[in-house]
Amino acid sequence: MTFDPVHGRGAAGTVLGMDPASSTLLPVHDRYPVDDLELDLRWWAAANYLTVGQIYLQDDALLDRPLTHADVKPRLLGHWGTSPGLSALYVQLNRLIRRTGTPCLYVAGPGHGGPALVANTWLEGSYSEMYPAIGPDAAGSCSVLVRLTPDRAGTGRASTSR
Repeated sequence: MTFDPVHGRGAAGTVLGMDPASSTLLPVHDRYPVDDLELDLRWWAAANYLTVGQIYLQDDALLDRPLTHADVKPRLLGHWGTSPGLSALYVQLNRLIRRTGTPCLYVAGPGHGGPALVANTWLEGSYSEMYPAIGPDAAGSCSVLVRLTPDRAGTGRASTSR
């Protein structure tokens, strides 16, 4: 099968995925089922919501009460600008892995995009596997928010250090 590197497609116009056993390119159905798209968009929205919450909110992840100035963190850690793209890539890599079995490793440096990766790993459950005290429920979502906050000295604290 010939490969078009510009468009990532084979000669027949199909999207190609990697066969993990033989490291050869194989055609993948080019359709994005509506149900899959809806699920991916809901995941992306949830990850973005959790990311914004980690950056800006002190607690109350589910916004059970009206927001006040006191709900906003005094010092923001993380950067919103990188987050939607990191989460979109995370969603699409998960889709690729599920559709093709392609082994992938998502490497992202520490820093501004950390909240996006914490949000996605919490949503998929691997964050709670590493940190069992932060479960996959409403209390866990609040815990994810408060883990990325400045300490009393005003210095940053990594999402996983508490």
